[in-house]
Amino acid sequence: MSFSRMRWAVRQLINDPAAKLLLILIANYANERGKAWPTQERLAVDCGMSERSIRYKLDVLEELGLLTIKQIPHRGGRKSIYFLSEIELSNRQDLPVQPAEFAGKPIKEPINLSLSGEDDLDPPKSPSPSKPRTPSPLPDAWEPSSPDLDWAAEALPTVDVQNETAKFREHYQSKGEQRADWGKCWRLWLRRCASYQQRHPAPLRPAGGRPRGSEGVRERAAAYLASRGEPVQARSRRDDEG
Repeated sequence: MSFSRMRWAVRQLINDPAAKLLLILIANYANERGKAWPTQERLAVDCGMSERSIRYKLDVLEELGLLTIKQIPHRGGRKSIYFLSEIELSNRQDLPVQPAEFAGKPIKEPINLSLSGEDDLDPPKSPSPSKPRTPSPLPDAWEPSSPDLDWAAEALPTVDVQNETAKFREHYQSKGEQRADWGKCWRLWLRRCASYQQRHPAPLRPAGGRPRGSEGVRERAAAYLASRGEPVQARSRRDDEG
């Protein structure tokens, strides 16, 4: 447990109460380097939420730039390591660095036990270590960078990048939300889209099948009228008059 990390988590102004609670709990498990490794099952029990909700709120914190998640091999599987960032989502000055009654006295903190083999893990380097990014709204003419587009074409070939980017801009510009790294937020958006496509694959059109949409509706209606021996043109005029 790190008191400085706990103070930092409490200071952040997050509009999502569940995400704020999750951030504080992760900070409770973090060491002075801002590294924590509680399991999602443990976080779900502590927060009183499902593991699915925990995964969603972790995405929210990562989009806000407050958290970076790294997967490492662990006992034949994978384990999530969480790195808390240094950005500030508030200008609050009401929390003192140290209570007045303890001024000048060192605060003793419990020893943080690290997992074996993880001491050499360092948090990912931020783009500007000396000056953390400041959250800002999505610009009107925002476009993903060329490296991000190359990544999407290679890693997510089934995703319609142009269409998803347009929906991404409309979504976040309409909400007026702020992010420290819009490129990371865009990549998470595409990953969610690819994950949704895997869970809900679109049915393939059989060979010789009827087209979908309005053309398919008209063809099916015409076939139905023809089966009843009713003229298609006459029926269409009656529908227009009605």
